[in-house]
Amino acid sequence: MEGIKKAAGKFFSAKELECKCGGAPLSCSTPDFCDKLLEDLDAIREEWGQPLYVTSASRCKMWNKKVGGSRNSMHMKSKAVDIKMYPRDYIKFIALVYKKAKHIKGIGLGIRNGFIHLDTREGASKCWGY
Repeated sequence: MEGIKKAAGKFFSAKELECKCGGAPLSCSTPDFCDKLLEDLDAIREEWGQPLYVTSASRCKMWNKKVGGSRNSMHMKSKAVDIKMYPRDYIKFIALVYKKAKHIKGIGLGIRNGFIHLDTREGASKCWGY
């Protein structure tokens, strides 16, 4: 996709971070993936010691609507990621996010769907559940 930088992080490929719509560059346009978020993700993954599976990262407007994303989703700004991890020790993982992340301010916990949303929103930190 047009917006994803070819050089991704230490643990995450550009393919994992691109929009999943499958559209051509003319129909799918997302900004470059947030360097600060990628830096935090790599630091978290290194200490976690187990793979983190990206279920959603950058989204174009069309794909965001299709997956039921919020109208002002940080995914459309390429500043958010949804991940799954194993073991599913959410308390330990969120504690690690607070310890290692310098830029992540949004944490959403989707226990029913088994994923965690992380983003680099502006302003105050926010934590919520799905």
